[in-house]
Parts: sequence; structure tokens; C-alpha cells
Amino acid sequence: MVTDNRIPEISVIIPTYNRAKDLGRCLDSLLAQTFREFEVLVCDDGSTDNTAEVVSSYSNRLDLRFFPGKNFGGPARARNTGILHAKADIIAFLDSDDWWAPDKLETCLPYFQRGADVVYHALYSVSDLRSKKYRVMDIRQVKQPVCDDLLHFGNTLPTSGTMVRTQLLHKLEGFLENKEFIAWEDYDCWIRLARITDNFVCIPTPLGYYWSGGGNISTAHRMLDNLEAMKRHYFPDKIPFWYYDRKALAWHMLGESLPAYKCKIKAFWLAPTM
Repeated sequence: MVTDNRIPEISVIIPTYNRAKDLGRCLDSLLAQTFREFEVLVCDDGSTDNTAEVVSSYSNRLDLRFFPGKNFGGPARARNTGILHAKADIIAFLDSDDWWAPDKLETCLPYFQRGADVVYHALYSVSDLRSKKYRVMDIRQVKQPVCDDLLHFGNTLPTSGTMVRTQLLHKLEGFLENKEFIAWEDYDCWIRLARITDNFVCIPTPLGYYWSGGGNISTAHRMLDNLEAMKRHYFPDKIPFWYYDRKALAWHMLGESLPAYKCKIKAFWLAPTM
């Protein structure tokens, strides 16, 4: 582990809000990392639970700093706080209800040493901690030009599986702190990153775990709102196919009957715009 007078190679940024019960699992996965030259920045979005106490209990075991803040309602501001205070040249994002495999950092770092600007990897989706059979979340290697790939085929970078050069995030001024971007501020950030670099590397091996067992910021209603905002910002004319699929999925999550669900999918595919 790094000491106070050494610059870490990686800054791990953890935004959190009322996740005290999950945060220990997240931080335990950092204690288990085989690569040790990293710092941890826990950036709080105005939690009202005992988050500060949980963080304090790890202060002697990790190179850790805690940044309490007022509630914004999403992770963008908390992540930006971490980016502002990060000491390392590489930032790794980790949400407080997710966790990593022990070799995550050790596996990803060499890609940066070979010139990558963005490295991302697959995650297991976990909805029940008692089960040992986890689904691997869909992921793909984006093709150049990466910006076009992300716009045409949708987001494939899981935030808790993504690492970025710090200087690029400074150049972007981090994540957009806009309420309508909440829950897709990461996708927007990747698109803007892809406008300044095509050096994205995908590791298909799952190196972490995404918690899908409840309490996530993404909901069906928010997904619908996000899609409308996304269309206004990125797809005013030609809407990509994945947009229709995501919107149909949101309807399905809200309990649409199967016949109505199929009719709306068909209507979407036939309509040139929304």
C-alpha cells in the first residue's frame, strides 16, 4: 500500500449514498487486491446512515480519504469530487454496492502501460448473494471510431469496470452535473471521452461484480426519462435500434402485457423518429 509521501499509481473513486450496509463488501474487495499501489477516495452524496463510521473503520487498512458532501441525487458530483482530488494518473471507478475480483487492478494496469487511455472489463451481475451462479453482463470491444460505435450500438462500459487516464477526465471536466443526466451520466462521459481518444481496450473476462439485487439508481421510470433526454441531446433525427429495445424493456419492467409490448416494439421499428 502507498504511504503518505508516495504518489499512487491508481486512484479508486467510490461515490456513495446511504450504502453503509454494502460499502464494507466494496472496501473488503480493495483490501484483497493483489496490486497495492492505489488510493481510495470515498465521495459521499449526503448520506444519512452510518457511512462515515464504515469508512473510518477502514482508514488504517487502506490509503483512504473521505469526502462528505451535500446530496445531489446522483453520482456525478461525488465522482467529480474524486476526480478533482485524485493523486494518480489513472482513475478506476467503483460504485459502493459493487466489488472487484482480487486481480482486477493487477490485470488492468498493464494495458495502460502499453498505451491505452480507457480500459474496461466485464462484470458478473449479482442479485442474490447466496447464489454462486452469476450472469456475465453483456460487453463488447468498441470499434473505431469509438464515438460512432457508442452512439450507434449503445453503452457497453460498466462504470465499476472502467478505468480512465486522469488527465482526460480533467480535460472533459468530469461528469456532467445535470439532473436529466442522472443514471446515464457515465454513458455521456464515455461518448465525450471517445471524441478525444480511440484508445479503448475491452477485457472480456469478468473482474468484478455488479449488484442488481435492489436499491440501484436505475429504474424503469428513470430509464424512460433518460431515453427521452438522450434523444434530445444525441439523436434529434436518426434514432439507433438499441434505443427502441431499451424503451421496450422499460415498458416490460413496468408491467406491460406481452401483446401490447410486441405492438409497441413493432411501432417503434416502423417509426423513423419519436
